[in-house]
Amino acid sequence: MLRPLLDLEKNDILSYLDNNTLEYKIDSSNKETEYSRNYIRHEILPKFDRLNKNYKKNICKTINYFEDLKQNIDEQVTDFL
Repeated sequence: MLRPLLDLEKNDILSYLDNNTLEYKIDSSNKETEYSRNYIRHEILPKFDRLNKNYKKNICKTINYFEDLKQNIDEQVTDFL
């Protein structure tokens, strides 16, 4: 799964929208914490941020590492077969 905006800050995205005269939309369901994704976003991630301001960067680096590792393994399996 690709998440091209994962390592961007909200301010970066808002600036891009503003510079390109694009409208920012908010999905009202994003505020409802009964959805797991929103609960994580609103309850858990702020705690990570208080513990380590670099947590997003670290997560992105780890994701990239595992994507590269998977690609390497896939190539080796293909070569082997």
